[in-house]
Amino acid sequence: MIFPAFRATAQVGTVVKIALSGDSAPNLVGTIGGGNNPVLSNSGVVAFTTLTLNNERAILTGSGGALTTIASTHDFAPGPGTASRLLQFSDPANNARGAIAFFAPSISGQSGIYFADGSGLYAIATTNTPNPSFPGNFTVYSDLPGITSASSVYFNGGASLSTDNGIFEGLVSGGITQVFPRISTQQIAAGMGVNPARFLAFHDAAANLGNGFHSDIAFWGSTSSGNVNSGIYYLHFTVTPEPLATVYDAAPGLGGLFSAFGDPVNVTTQTAFHAFGGLVGGEGIYMSAAGPLTAVATNNNQVAPGLNSTFGRFSDPALSTSGAVAFVATAVNDQSAVYRGLTPVATTFRLAPGLGATFTSFYSVTINGSGCICFGGRTASGSGIYLGDGTDLVAVAYQGQGLQGSTISALTPPTFIGGPNRGGRSGFNDNGQVAFSTLLTNGKSGTFLFTPILHYRTAASGNWDGGLNFTLGQPPGPPHDVSIDPATALTVMGPFAPTSVRSLLINGSGAGVAELALQLPGFISTTNGLTIGQKGLLTGPGTINGSVTINAGGVATANSGTLTFNGNTINEGVVGMTGGATFINNGTFQNNGLIDVITGNFTPQPGFTNNGTILDKSLVKVKQLTKNGAGVIVTIDGYTGHTYQLQRSGSLSTDTFTNVGSPVAGITGQPIQFADVFGASDGFYRVVVF
Repeated sequence: MIFPAFRATAQVGTVVKIALSGDSAPNLVGTIGGGNNPVLSNSGVVAFTTLTLNNERAILTGSGGALTTIASTHDFAPGPGTASRLLQFSDPANNARGAIAFFAPSISGQSGIYFADGSGLYAIATTNTPNPSFPGNFTVYSDLPGITSASSVYFNGGASLSTDNGIFEGLVSGGITQVFPRISTQQIAAGMGVNPARFLAFHDAAANLGNGFHSDIAFWGSTSSGNVNSGIYYLHFTVTPEPLATVYDAAPGLGGLFSAFGDPVNVTTQTAFHAFGGLVGGEGIYMSAAGPLTAVATNNNQVAPGLNSTFGRFSDPALSTSGAVAFVATAVNDQSAVYRGLTPVATTFRLAPGLGATFTSFYSVTINGSGCICFGGRTASGSGIYLGDGTDLVAVAYQGQGLQGSTISALTPPTFIGGPNRGGRSGFNDNGQVAFSTLLTNGKSGTFLFTPILHYRTAASGNWDGGLNFTLGQPPGPPHDVSIDPATALTVMGPFAPTSVRSLLINGSGAGVAELALQLPGFISTTNGLTIGQKGLLTGPGTINGSVTINAGGVATANSGTLTFNGNTINEGVVGMTGGATFINNGTFQNNGLIDVITGNFTPQPGFTNNGTILDKSLVKVKQLTKNGAGVIVTIDGYTGHTYQLQRSGSLSTDTFTNVGSPVAGITGQPIQFADVFGASDGFYRVVVF
């Protein structure tokens, strides 16, 4: 049997504590219980609910430092009605702007959907708020609202004087709340045969959101109870939902009609879902991307790659912004795998990194914008949370792993609702970070944030941009420690656009030198600095924002333009400018190595300390010119890294110098002698340094 190859690593990342039982939080009297069901924004902020030892309930946020209390049972519910304190909270939804949406009842019996953005706590819709579509006030029965990148809040709601219900969008602007109806049970469900009827019910559409205001929505809808008259619908800026598939449609690849559907996932114009139909027991994963419906995989005798069998059963899928579909499939032989499309990311034939046993099953699969997949995996010796892309397989956390001076005894899988930040309700973000909760053997519980460390993983030269050449296919971003540390000599080109990372290391791990060739107009900003190791080479022109350390053997150089370091620099290696290139350092600069600007430019700024060597243009001078009969001998000091060429001209007025002999490579400490026979004619000589 042939299995797909991938690299497995027990742990390649950092884990930061967000909250641990016993911690304190603002505006709470008791210490917290550690956190439940965390969700994670693309900015790296974790939001979660907690219960304190004083029985206070709250929603907190954090990113590794001090916690922030977003709402607690000490707060009064905003909005109309009798002032009453909040009683408890649903799991929150959050976005990269720091906005939070949640459902909460109050002590007085009022319940509602609420929004917080740092400027205050606002009511989106409560049981004291008039419903704009149906008679009476809102009856808010969806306890899991969704939030988009534009801070629009989506929720399911009904009305106190009507049996109708719908999906609504709320937005807080300037402290004023606006609510818009998007879908309702007063609308006709298209595609339901010759006698169409109104919608009767919707499934969790708030989780299936695109990005922005008036987001695209995909949802399961039905005109009767159960799946008898049901379908998958898509709404894009219009008021009429478009049927993507209903029980009256043929199921591609299954040889019959659809009979039932799982909840869909949606990213802009792309929708994926799990469906049943055709022959008895038929099911598959389907995709619609502004075109005909296609089958990603079905159990109608389709081979399951990596499982030595055919597909049998499927989980609900997850969907990336690039249209990649992730799901779990179990084959007829009861082996299972996590797939991205039809590429196996992990199978039950493989060892689970860190646990030392083969996977037995998988759960909670999601995918981010770069196509990296996060999932839970079980083995006979415990369970863990993993990241994979079909090449790398990385453990996020697993039972038996040391953490916070103790050991993980149990893991709560991250909150995954159909993909990254679909409605702000995911524990996995587009940077490959994972928020998760654990129980420890010392009795503590906590919420933590994992960030993968990204290595240049390709064995040949290539580009920085796009991310495919880095661990997990993940593009480097602000939270990442990035290493260009190949086993063989190679060059990484880029980035070609401004890029921020946490830290960057350039250092070959084998016999060869690792080179990063900066590309304009791109530049790199670091939080914790750039290190150029003994086998590292940075070439410009370009800009590094942040501190720079050049270790002994490391080199930073440019042969044109300007290489700029905007930060404090320590040089134990070589800074070399050739071809008229200029080096600028804005910050303190401690030179303990070599600065070579013989053919370049460097003007020390305030804060410059020289404990090393500076080679500049003043060293380019002829030491000795000796006439030897009809010839001449020119002697000049040579320096490593430079090439010297003797040239001769019969007149200074024409400036037409020609080479005499071949160029000579300089070696520091060894003089170079050039010889020429000029005969009876006069001549002028110069030495050109490259």
